[in-house]
Amino acid sequence: MSSPILISKRLFSISLGLITGLWIFQGLAQEPATPPISITSEHMMVRNLENHVVFEGNVHVQKEDFQMDADQMTVNFASGGRGDTLPADALQTNRSVTEKRSVSTIDASGHVKIIKGDRRATSQIAVYDQVAEKVTLTGNPVSWEKDYKVSGTKITIFLKENRSLVEGSSVLIQP
Repeated sequence: MSSPILISKRLFSISLGLITGLWIFQGLAQEPATPPISITSEHMMVRNLENHVVFEGNVHVQKEDFQMDADQMTVNFASGGRGDTLPADALQTNRSVTEKRSVSTIDASGHVKIIKGDRRATSQIAVYDQVAEKVTLTGNPVSWEKDYKVSGTKITIFLKENRSLVEGSSVLIQP
């Protein structure tokens, strides 16, 4: 027969094993961390009822090695985002916001400039789609990479795949 102490030790070991396994499982089940998006501008207007924020004046977006600059940007949040409000310090300073809600898209207009690694692009209008990790440029879009200059009516840059789709294209290759 087993002694009461031995039974207690076994139950404790089983319980500890189950708790540890649960912690490990919960850690694996969590969504991978999304890199933060940092936005700076001269002015910012929060429109909570419309679920977006409008930035104006020297707007700069940074997410890892992706950068986008424009005269104006509207950050649209996905419904059911991770947080309910923007950080208090961003509302007080009107200077910078680090992602707290889930960003759906960023609509940029006016002198748009994009940098991603060795690639550069300009246009009058750009839409960054966070979920698809792509940027769609219209309004005289032009893209440069190494010795290539590409222009067209619409350029879609797939950031994760390191590829572009150009509609109505014209290519200039420098020797």
